[in-house]
Amino acid sequence: MDKREQKTAGELAAMITERIGVGAGFVNVHECPQLGWNAGIVTAPGKAAEYQSQVETIAAELRQEYVLKKAS
Repeated sequence: MDKREQKTAGELAAMITERIGVGAGFVNVHECPQLGWNAGIVTAPGKAAEYQSQVETIAAELRQEYVLKKAS
């Protein structure tokens, strides 16, 4: 049984947004068959690649502690 804490997509997105420190973007967390869950960001085109790299790094760290809570 997985001992990681369950978090909703909204909770995980808020954690990522807080760690990036960006207010001008939208972080989306979604189920991923290979990873369990993954995240992406929608923001200004000039910043998208930079922020997406940060989002991926943070998501990888958070996946060690949290699993995506299934919507009921």
